[in-house]
Amino acid sequence: MSQFLFDKANMALKAGRYDEAQSAYEQSLEKEYSIDGWCGLGLCKLFQLSSGVIMDEVIYCFEKAREVDESEKDNIDIRLITYSKLVLEQLTDYTVVAINQLIKAEKEANRAAVISALAAGSAIGAGTGSFRNIAGMTAGISAGVAVGKFAEMKSSKEAAEFAVTLIAQVYMSVQEFLLDNMKLPEAVEFSNVVQELKGKIKKIDSPKKAEEDEKKKADDLKREAEIASIKELIDSTKALSKTGIELLVDFASKNKDNVLYKDEIVEKARKQMNFQFSYKYRESIEAFCEDDSFLFGVNEGVLFGKNIFKVSFVDNESICTFDYKDLLTLEYKPPSMFSAGTLTINSTRIIKGNQMTGLHKKRLPFWQDLKQLIESNIEHFE
Repeated sequence: MSQFLFDKANMALKAGRYDEAQSAYEQSLEKEYSIDGWCGLGLCKLFQLSSGVIMDEVIYCFEKAREVDESEKDNIDIRLITYSKLVLEQLTDYTVVAINQLIKAEKEANRAAVISALAAGSAIGAGTGSFRNIAGMTAGISAGVAVGKFAEMKSSKEAAEFAVTLIAQVYMSVQEFLLDNMKLPEAVEFSNVVQELKGKIKKIDSPKKAEEDEKKKADDLKREAEIASIKELIDSTKALSKTGIELLVDFASKNKDNVLYKDEIVEKARKQMNFQFSYKYRESIEAFCEDDSFLFGVNEGVLFGKNIFKVSFVDNESICTFDYKDLLTLEYKPPSMFSAGTLTINSTRIIKGNQMTGLHKKRLPFWQDLKQLIESNIEHFE
C-alpha cells in the first residue's frame, strides 16, 4: 500500500473529511489490497452511517480485509468491534446533547432553537466519545459522526428513535459478521456497551415522553368530563313537545340556506381551521349531535336540539346553553365604528363580530323569524 496515500487517507479521516479519506483509501486499494486499506475504508463508511451509508457497505470492507489474510481474522474482527464501539459512543454523545436541546426548543416552540440544537450536537461530536489508537491506525481521531439525517429531525422523539434504530442495526450487522467470534472478550464488551448506549438515549428522552403521556392523560380526562357533562345536560333537558318539534322542523326546512344538519356539523367540527364549530370542542359537538332530539344547526355555530347549544369564543366562555323560550330575549346590536356587532340571548353574547368573524347581516332575518316563531307559539316551548 502506498504510504503516501495511506497517510493522506488517515489525516483526512482524523479531520472528518470523509470524502477525501474515502477517495485516498480507494486509490491505495486500486494499487494494492491491504488490511489497513480495507479497514480504513470501512471506518470512513462507519462515520457516515447517519448520512445514508448502510452497514452492508461497512461489512463488505471488512470481508475484503479478511480475504487479504485469513490468519488475521481475529485482529480484523476486533478492529470492526472497536471501530463500531467508537462510532456508536460518538453517535450517542451527539444524540444526547441534540435531544436535550430539542426538548428545550420544543418547550420554547422555537424552530430556530431546534436548528441550533442540531448544530450543538454536531459540535460536541468532535469533543466527546472514546478516541484511541486502534491497532496502530487512526490515532487521535478528532472528527465526529456525520450529522447526516439528524439535520432532518423535527423532534426529540424522532431523533431518539433514529439513533436507537441505527445502534441496533450496527449491532446486528456486526453480530452476523462475527458469528463464533462474538465470544471474543471485545465482542462481549461491545454487546454490553450497546445496551448501555441505547439505555442512555432512552433515559434522556423518557422525561419528555413522560411529560407527553401525562398531558395526554390530562387531556383525555378533561374530554371525558366535558362529554359526560354535555350528555348529562342533554338527558336533564325537558323534551320538546311534539308540536314544538314539528314547528322547528318546518322552520328549518324553509330556511335551508342557513341550516346545517348533523353530518355537515360533525364534518365541520373535525376540521381544525373551522371557526364556528371549533375543533377543540369536537367531542362535545359530536355528543350533542348523537342525541335523538337533535334538529339542526346554523352557520354561526349554534346547535338546536332539546335545547340551544353554543360553543362560544365570546367573553372566554366555552359553552353556552339556553331554552327555546330564552330566544324571546334575543337582541341584535349592529357594529359601529368602535365596536363589533353582537347577538345576545339573556344578555349573554353568543355571537360577536362581522360577516368575516361570525355575524353575517344576511342571516339576521333568520334569527328574527325564529324569535317570532317561538313568541307566537310560546306554549309549545315552555
